[in-house]
Amino acid sequence: MVKKWYNSIKNYVSCRIYFMGKQAHASKGMIVMEKQKKLLIDEDVGKSLGSSDYFKEIVVASSEAIAVSDPGGRLIYVNPAHEKLFGRSLETSRSLGYWDYYSEKSVEKYHQEILPVIERGETWKGLIEVLDSSGKPFSLWQRIYATHNKKGEIQYCFTLMHEFRERKAEKNLRKAQQAQAIGTLAGGIAHEFNNILWIIMANAEIAAGNLPEGHGAGKNLQRVEKACARGADLVQQILSFSRQDEHRAKPLDIMPITKELLKFLRSSIPTTIEIRQNIKTQSAIIMANPSQMHQTLINLSANAVDAMGGNPGVLEISMTDVELDRDDMAPGEYIRLSVKDTGMGMEPEVMERVFEPFFTTKDVGEGRGMGLAVIHGIVENCEGSIEVHSEPGKGTTFHLFFPKIKNEKGTKSGSGSITLSPGRKKRILFVDDDKEIANTGKEMLEGYGFQVELKTCSEEALKTFREIPDRFDLVIADMVMPKMTGEELAEALLRIRPGIPVILCTGYDEETYKERARKIGIKAVLMKPVTGRGLVNAIMKALSEEI
Repeated sequence: MVKKWYNSIKNYVSCRIYFMGKQAHASKGMIVMEKQKKLLIDEDVGKSLGSSDYFKEIVVASSEAIAVSDPGGRLIYVNPAHEKLFGRSLETSRSLGYWDYYSEKSVEKYHQEILPVIERGETWKGLIEVLDSSGKPFSLWQRIYATHNKKGEIQYCFTLMHEFRERKAEKNLRKAQQAQAIGTLAGGIAHEFNNILWIIMANAEIAAGNLPEGHGAGKNLQRVEKACARGADLVQQILSFSRQDEHRAKPLDIMPITKELLKFLRSSIPTTIEIRQNIKTQSAIIMANPSQMHQTLINLSANAVDAMGGNPGVLEISMTDVELDRDDMAPGEYIRLSVKDTGMGMEPEVMERVFEPFFTTKDVGEGRGMGLAVIHGIVENCEGSIEVHSEPGKGTTFHLFFPKIKNEKGTKSGSGSITLSPGRKKRILFVDDDKEIANTGKEMLEGYGFQVELKTCSEEALKTFREIPDRFDLVIADMVMPKMTGEELAEALLRIRPGIPVILCTGYDEETYKERARKIGIKAVLMKPVTGRGLVNAIMKALSEEI
């Protein structure tokens, strides 16, 4: 019977009804509206188009506010949800048109944006401002569709609306704004923290250089430098995680990311869960995006913790080199990153579906089923593969395979010795609004044989340079300074003396500025904190390019 009813109106209606036993029940909110809905609601309209009582019952029971209007915009029918939402009865609504419900701005939007869409037989959907019975404006999420006669003219307009969806949109907007604010805050903190790290690192390097060879304090200062380098890596990880536009894949050592994550997990998961690490590789450099790798490791670890359900257990993260020669992957060296738990495990039928979007075994409201689907996509984008092994009661293991790349640099940036010949002393204009950084940078560079003039104001630096443009061989400036940024200063200097080598230092992300800097003519953009050797390497390179 239901099948016969559906066939009779399939040209006008697309909906799903949940069946309970032998009888179809249209519960509130259980109608899933599909694209190009054609609703037959009003009794007169229903008779003219052959609608059945089943459909009317669905519409009346729907939690969606539904309205039907004629081609002129006058309302023919509204369901009870519509009456409740706007505070107007069906009898009152019959004498009104859409213009009585829309604000002046929305009326204009209807004619300019909505009407052309529904005239083409398409569905318009979006937020729109409406008025309640007292004339107070509020926003709704609406879908509007029109049926047409044989001549192609609009016959009826159907509007579905829901206040909850608008509130959800506002909530998502607030979340996006909060995430943006967090990213901005993280960037500001990173800049200041990197400045502090630079002061510590540079002074440790200067102090080490002043010690006699074999002095016991040398080891302590080396530890200080290593701690600063770890702090700088941590800042970069925070920036990568918070940055919304960061999707670039680049050579990435996932070993420090993994180790830092383990420290984070220890302070954030129950003490009844033991954390183990089993790293059996000396190098774990892959092509990946830092923030996506954070997301991958955090999601897998969170799933492992959830699987143990608060009971005592073990979370193990391991990393090893493997050689693969399989049909589904390019042969070669891979890093295998594994996340293992001693949780409840999975049945085979569940394990087969874990990477499907929206599939979840969690209760309603506890999971969206997108985490593993997203991870699967991230791994594939890295030209890798992901596998899962699980048995009920014996836990679960996820294996992630990433193609391994060689570290072409061989050594970390800034390593190696620098020898400056006598007679190669160069004059450098060093500009930074932080006096501690400026003084430390001056002392550090003078230790390598450079002559340094210091300025803590970009405008003063520009004035000094303008007076005698040939006085300096190179300029080093901080990117973020008041009144005139380092980038603006560089542009002004290059207008006065084209070709003057300029190096900019930033506490944010050097990749963000590199392309723009190249177009301006800036020789290099360095990420703080930079070691003295790293800075001198960049200076010598910039000077050699000038020559």
